[in-house]
Amino acid sequence: MFAQVDKEEFNVEEVDDTTKRDKYVHFFNSEDMLEYEPEEEPKEFKKKKKKRRVYYDLKTKRGFTKKGRGSHMEVQVFHYLKVYKEPSRYVKDIYWYDTKKKKIVKSTPNKVDPKVAKILHGPYKKIIGDETVQKGVYYIGTKHARWETLTKSKVHKFDTTEVEWQSLKIKQKYNRGFPKDSELKYYDSESTQLKEVMPIIDGEPHGLYFAFFENGKVKTQGRYHHGEKVGKWYEYHMGVKRHFKQKITVYPNPPGFGRKKKPEEKEITEPYILKEWDTTGHVIYDKVAEDKKKRLEQNK
Repeated sequence: MFAQVDKEEFNVEEVDDTTKRDKYVHFFNSEDMLEYEPEEEPKEFKKKKKKRRVYYDLKTKRGFTKKGRGSHMEVQVFHYLKVYKEPSRYVKDIYWYDTKKKKIVKSTPNKVDPKVAKILHGPYKKIIGDETVQKGVYYIGTKHARWETLTKSKVHKFDTTEVEWQSLKIKQKYNRGFPKDSELKYYDSESTQLKEVMPIIDGEPHGLYFAFFENGKVKTQGRYHHGEKVGKWYEYHMGVKRHFKQKITVYPNPPGFGRKKKPEEKEITEPYILKEWDTTGHVIYDKVAEDKKKRLEQNK
């Protein structure tokens, strides 16, 4: 039977006040926090590393959430910015603590509510029972540096000896929300206006691709899978007040990628345009409607 799950809890003051102790305090020891990779730390971070709860030159507070009981208890230890700072508008996933819902949430930048958002920044850990199952670093709400996901401990037998250990399940490296080796292009020499994000993993395009207009709005977005475009790719008209779609193009998925097709669905072998709009948002082409129209004409 699973242990009874309590409502998720959050307490900043209890963590920050070192005079208050409970059984979770050992999770917050600085020597037990994530070990940073030296090559991924800027020089200024190294110089100020001894400052209490200052990461990448930004002051933070520490908190935790907990839910469940006993060996199933899940504890999340995190840091958040003392002073709210707007997350990058170019990164798809932003992580923050919602003081209203009392939990860590992931959202797009436009869904972050400054009134209730505590932007995650600094070391993070997830512990189940007494084992760390995930650890990483946040940079103004984005995943940064090395992230690791570990399995729960298992007992392995070697002849008459039993050994219990955890194994590494996933290891990923990020650069402020993007895969570490992603190629970033900018409109300006100061690298403030992002033009294109080409995700690179193991030397080839892999992951979410973005291109932006100079006003910061998305121009093109889609996904690469081992060097090939897959699934739906979206193109947009440049607008200020309204941001209309321009075109949706569908690319073939490799075997085993994407959702499982229904028996009546045909396998896609060549890319095709699914839908197009004009600059005012009116549909000028709809493949589904066109195909239906052709079928009706054939059946006459």
